[in-house]
Amino acid sequence: MNFRATEVFAIAKKYNLFSAYVNPHEISNEDFLNFCTEYKEHTNIRDRNLIAHLQSSPVLFRTFIPYNQNLPQTLSQVVWYYDEIIIPDPLGVIISKKERNNIEFQEDKEYVYGVIQFLKRFHDSIEEGFALLCIDKAFPEFDETIKENKQYLDLIKDQEVLRELESLIDIGIQKLDGKNINGIVASHRGLRTLKFVPTINKNEAYISFIDKYERGTVKDLERLGIRNMIEGEMRKSFVYDIGEIVSNFVIAENFNSHAMYSRKVDEVVLRKLNKTINNYKSDYNDTAFKVTLPFVDGIPTETLVELRMKMPNIFEEFRHHMAELIIKIQKEEGGNPEMVDYKVRSEINKQLTQFEKEQKIALKKARIIGLGTPILSLAGTLAIHTFGIDLNTLLQILGGGAISYTELNTLNNYLKDKEEAKANSLYYLWRIKKK
Repeated sequence: MNFRATEVFAIAKKYNLFSAYVNPHEISNEDFLNFCTEYKEHTNIRDRNLIAHLQSSPVLFRTFIPYNQNLPQTLSQVVWYYDEIIIPDPLGVIISKKERNNIEFQEDKEYVYGVIQFLKRFHDSIEEGFALLCIDKAFPEFDETIKENKQYLDLIKDQEVLRELESLIDIGIQKLDGKNINGIVASHRGLRTLKFVPTINKNEAYISFIDKYERGTVKDLERLGIRNMIEGEMRKSFVYDIGEIVSNFVIAENFNSHAMYSRKVDEVVLRKLNKTINNYKSDYNDTAFKVTLPFVDGIPTETLVELRMKMPNIFEEFRHHMAELIIKIQKEEGGNPEMVDYKVRSEINKQLTQFEKEQKIALKKARIIGLGTPILSLAGTLAIHTFGIDLNTLLQILGGGAISYTELNTLNNYLKDKEEAKANSLYYLWRIKKK
């Protein structure tokens, strides 16, 4: 039962959408439509298999990342950590479209090509099943009654919630000659409002946003006295944002999964609605990961995934150790998040420091080997860089060279120390920091 998303790459190659050197505008309409048709057929089977797998096979380290503008960044941060990450397939809407005009053809080609180039960054993770794409049941669905949901409508009036919801609006400011503001546009959920700023020559008043524009904020609108451009219909659309946050919570539960929210608005809305993620899933999947994140900051995702795949058992030991450490300290500190974070980081740093000391002692032992014997010096070098080297193999490498019982015993003990070091729960983290 294949529920992984690897087929997307084979189909993309088949229809000239895979190579990084392709101009998406030069892809023929026929190839593009054939890709959409074949990929849609594949996703129908894939999603059925995936949903059956998710509902029948519980996995502790499984998370669902809702679809929003933060999804690419969030996936990049977490893909090395989880056994299964479910993300809404970003190609779902495009492959289901029935009709397109010429402009939409070009826009859709560019979008699909961009998504495939993005997914290529996670090729190994998709192949391994760490990242799973889903269309069916992965997107919230609404009916007309949501517009009348009193709980949601009351929540929009809450100033803390309203402030976060307004931050979701895309505000663009276009300037004339880089100085005077010429026009402002606000977009959210398909709604779009424009404001032109009067100029001396009214014929100069235009707004295109093709090139020179800046991201704006609600404060910019207030400063210019045009805050009302994001009120009315645009504010009414916020009910759908709240509905999505709640629906994603339910979708995660249906997937037997933790839900990974990445925006402050998610946290605020869930808190106001008194919705909490199952505690043990939150501790194992969210809290532990967030505490770990600073220790891998700046290390490419590909490196984290590669090392995980090379030493899966050691990685799992590290991950479980982190979660158990979080739970232990949470109990000691009564759940105080700042104190828990401080204590956990202190404990990790202490263990990494001890690990470093143990490694230096082991390296000193290795340097004893082969003093005055060039071939044994080579063996010492091999021992330093190779964990778990077989002693018999090493003796074959040495051939008939002279080696004393003391040197042999020292080498044996050194390799034993190396194996014991690998059992340290933070060995994975230590190796990453040595990259």
